[in-house]
Amino acid sequence: MGLFHNRALVGYTVAFLAGIVAARYMAPPAFLYPAALVALVFLLLVVWKKARGFLVLIALLAAMAGFMRAYPAIYPNYVYRDNATVVSVAGTVREVWKEETSRSVVRLEDAALLSNGRELELGVQVSLPKSGVSPGDRVEVSGKLRIPEREEQRISLLEEGVGYLMDAREEGLRVIPHEGMPFQYWPQYAAGWVRGVIQELFPETHGTVTGILLGDKSRMESQVLEEFRGVGIGHVLAVSGLHVGFLTGLLMLICRLIRLRGLGRFLVVSLCLWAYCFLTGLPPSSMRATIMANCLLLAGALGKQYDLFTSLALSALVVTGLNPLELFDVGFLMSYGAVLGIGALSGALYRRLYRLPKSLAGSISVSLGAQAGVLPVSLYVFQNWYVFSLISNLLAVPVAGTATTLAFLSCMIHPVLPFLARPIAFLSEGLIMVMEAIARFLTAYLPGTVNLEGLTLWGVGCLYAMLLCISPWFGGSRRLKGWVLLALALGFLASILF
Repeated sequence: MGLFHNRALVGYTVAFLAGIVAARYMAPPAFLYPAALVALVFLLLVVWKKARGFLVLIALLAAMAGFMRAYPAIYPNYVYRDNATVVSVAGTVREVWKEETSRSVVRLEDAALLSNGRELELGVQVSLPKSGVSPGDRVEVSGKLRIPEREEQRISLLEEGVGYLMDAREEGLRVIPHEGMPFQYWPQYAAGWVRGVIQELFPETHGTVTGILLGDKSRMESQVLEEFRGVGIGHVLAVSGLHVGFLTGLLMLICRLIRLRGLGRFLVVSLCLWAYCFLTGLPPSSMRATIMANCLLLAGALGKQYDLFTSLALSALVVTGLNPLELFDVGFLMSYGAVLGIGALSGALYRRLYRLPKSLAGSISVSLGAQAGVLPVSLYVFQNWYVFSLISNLLAVPVAGTATTLAFLSCMIHPVLPFLARPIAFLSEGLIMVMEAIARFLTAYLPGTVNLEGLTLWGVGCLYAMLLCISPWFGGSRRLKGWVLLALALGFLASILF
């Protein structure tokens, strides 16, 4: 058991996430008072039935911790609320989100009002009438400082540390370039260097390669991006388990060639994976995959048994503990939903496909499990689903895996062996063109998008509860499982019909 196979950790993580959800959708009196009453009841249970009562009490405390961690992040203190007055703000550029010929969108940190020096405490997203701004530059801007009106936009920006929006005017705009290369901005500068390498090695498909390796889709052609998303292979453009898995395999091969084993191999691969995670901007899917890969590597180094659900729970606890608003991010839900579906369904599907070759049965079972895991979120957020996504993934994912591994290798050896990096990049670029052709062909000749409107959060919850029910973690008889599945299916139908 221990850390690598711990059912209690899974339960406490679920309780912690439930507390975050309660902070988003319930006012404090509606949650804290009943929770305090329940805590008192379970304190009595601890006295009479120590073991079970104590575990439930810890779960309740985990839910309370999730609530208290999330509530200040969801409802922060906006120190400035005048949306109509033009003010001047000074801050440091933390990140450049979008850059065009004469405009750029940046995130300012340590922002303060120039009139009185009052700190805003939250970041500011500024649309600048200027390009060429770099992380670390000091910027003084003027404009109307406003709080996002739509709740979804407000939460989405708070997830990035942004509380205010501003369209800066040309009057009063001042940029003070930074000196040297500030250490705290090394991921942004490293990502910029990688983009330059990609543009040099992949002249025809540099936008797609940047999306695959760094998750930056701003340089992709809009038509290619829509085709990828339309046929259900858009996940190859989100840095997740697919990318971390291939990078881990490549690093493990290098360690094997230099005969590095045990804890030494774990430390080297782990540091490289975390460096890549910072390079991509720490998205939840990348953090999830990196933490789970570290658990797998550490379990192997210590000779312990690895458990997918425990490492998934640990990664969710770390990601939401650092930033509870990640729980409401679509990328978080898609990433964790895919792994949950793989863990719950792929094993049973693989055993039922015993007549097929093992590699094909494994690919089909994993693909079906992942699609089942992301289907509820996809239907709720995008209100559509590509029926032939199994076919598109079976065709595109192997190509994407080989292309990603070759692209990683070419970028890694380019600084020392540029003459060898170019032919490897040429092979990778050819495979990426094949992947783009697959998406284009399926879009043109195999349309099959189903639209479903009206799915509620209750329906999404019923679908995920059904996944948990059929997973190995549901400890009940087959009859009980059948009744629970029937009840959840009826609840899902009711959420659509009524």
